[in-house]
Amino acid sequence: MFLFTSVLFNVCSVQAQDIFKEHGFEKEPLTLSRGRYEEVFTNKEIVQIGSVLLNTKTNKVIKFLNEETEDVSFKAEHSSRWLSPDPLAEKYPWISPYAFCLNNPIRYIDPDGREVFISGVLSDEALRQLQERVSDRITLSMGENGKLSYTVNEGQKLKGDAKRMAGMIDNNSIKVNLITTDKTETSTGNLFIGGAFMGNTVTTDASGNITVVANQEVNPNVLGSADAHTNTMGKMMMHEATEAYAGAQISQKSGVSSPSSNVEGSVYERAHNRATPQTPVYENIYDGKGNQLQMLPGGVYPNNVARAEWYVTKNGKSKIIQIFP
Repeated sequence: MFLFTSVLFNVCSVQAQDIFKEHGFEKEPLTLSRGRYEEVFTNKEIVQIGSVLLNTKTNKVIKFLNEETEDVSFKAEHSSRWLSPDPLAEKYPWISPYAFCLNNPIRYIDPDGREVFISGVLSDEALRQLQERVSDRITLSMGENGKLSYTVNEGQKLKGDAKRMAGMIDNNSIKVNLITTDKTETSTGNLFIGGAFMGNTVTTDASGNITVVANQEVNPNVLGSADAHTNTMGKMMMHEATEAYAGAQISQKSGVSSPSSNVEGSVYERAHNRATPQTPVYENIYDGKGNQLQMLPGGVYPNNVARAEWYVTKNGKSKIIQIFP
């Protein structure tokens, strides 16, 4: 993230460097265009710019003030304004130089407003996969407690998956826990293929503020294997993270906690559909002799299933990403 210095010139039809040079000051003040263009602003006839009183009608400096000894009657009116723009303003033309802290000073001076955590034995691998998904626009980092933060890459703009990831990190009313494992069963003993929606918990404080903690169990080895075959690195992990977040948003709106995906009343299906797209995963099942079987109506396994394979495809080629048992 960037912390920008706000500026406000109270000058009308004035080329700032000319005015100061008239009074013997050779150093050029910072301007948004580096002095290449005349910068026009509108305000009252007599204004204060830093320690200078300026008449905007005559374009003349009236007086240079000694701020330590002189009391200016309208000083308080302009006390929150700056003389110079952010010297890096030209690097970020899509952001107004008047937009202090991106017009959101509460968010961008609060380093604790970040709520995505990664934990477990493969947390570094999960972070790597997410980084590959957003690396063209933001850089992710993970604290000792697993808390994610980000910075916008120089010259880049938040959009697409990077914008969505940044939004999740910045939303301190929703906490997403990505819990990594190298196993193929969840902590509750259920088989899962790469990722599992483990539900969320809604809390309302005395002021009526609703916060949600969402849990998503993920196996980065399985997800990474799928991405490697389809050349879409980070796509599967991004889906899991946004699925947890989408479920939390649904529960936050309703005020009702959600159980995990295999329990009645779960918001999993809606969350899955709102998440970023995932690569389709297909399944083959076999009997004890290796003969391929067909699912029964309703997606029910026949009784003689001995083995299952899950795979992804690209350009007619398949890659098995998980086998059971």
